[in-house]
Amino acid sequence: MLKKLLFVSLILSTSLFAEQQTDNNVAILRESAQVISVFKQCSRMTPSFITSYSRLDEKLVERVEAKLPGAFKKFAPDKTINLDDYYRQYVSFGMLRREGVYINAIHKEAAAKWAEGEPERQELLKNWRTKTVNICGGEGLHWGAIYDGSGDVISEILFNNFAKLKK
Repeated sequence: MLKKLLFVSLILSTSLFAEQQTDNNVAILRESAQVISVFKQCSRMTPSFITSYSRLDEKLVERVEAKLPGAFKKFAPDKTINLDDYYRQYVSFGMLRREGVYINAIHKEAAAKWAEGEPERQELLKNWRTKTVNICGGEGLHWGAIYDGSGDVISEILFNNFAKLKK
């Protein structure tokens, strides 16, 4: 009986979690290997000196999402960004007693071109909600943002550099 009750509770809590996610373009990466790999970007800087990782709260993600438009006005006033054009992967991290959130933003259209004709990339992109998507280059379309929990602000937005051509 207890097993059945736990199973029903798990199903209900999973359904509740799914209902709480209002933005289909947002995912919280939870598996440790994926959280770690999101910081291994090849075309932009990411936070360094990471000392811990923690479980990210959905309410904090909503708060950070609400701050993104203002942060773009501050850090990239010359760019027009429509958040609906991006998949956004969220992870939480600690950096010397400071809590932060990192957002890995993948431009949907550019990512589809990146994955075109590449089955491994297509599979990765298909599973973007649970697998880190790191795209080198991307003509400045992909970006990362750092939220500083101690100041309740987005402290930085960094765009991918243009890919270097190999000779």
